[in-house]
Amino acid sequence: MAKKTAQAQMCPEAYRARLAGVELVSITLESFTLKTDRSRLGEGMKLSVKHKVGYEPLDNGSVTLSIAYDLTATRSNKREAAVTLSAAFSVVLDSDEPLMEAFLNIFTKVNLPVNTWPYFRELAQNMLQRAGLPPITLPFWRS
Repeated sequence: MAKKTAQAQMCPEAYRARLAGVELVSITLESFTLKTDRSRLGEGMKLSVKHKVGYEPLDNGSVTLSIAYDLTATRSNKREAAVTLSAAFSVVLDSDEPLMEAFLNIFTKVNLPVNTWPYFRELAQNMLQRAGLPPITLPFWRS
């Protein structure tokens, strides 16, 4: 059995109070790839989107967060991907006080995807159309 490590907790009220002192500096696209196998395109395509997050505190009290999205489209009865699209974004936050791990753990799960998902949705729709593929509309982010 794997040993679980304890993570610092933060109550919702403390999180909201701390969030009031945080400002968004930038959201930047860091990398993007699109691969297609047109022979695998067909009816009933199944979309799957996964994401990974991380963060790195900076010396000046700011923090750089990262979020990478991976979209895969496959036929419902096949495992091979017809389309894979990956995009990584960098988000810089500025704060009036250092951002603690408990705050960043919540922020990367709740606020980071909510704020970057519209950028990914637009990028995916735009790039698939530019590749000559049918446009898609990805759903709302649901946490």
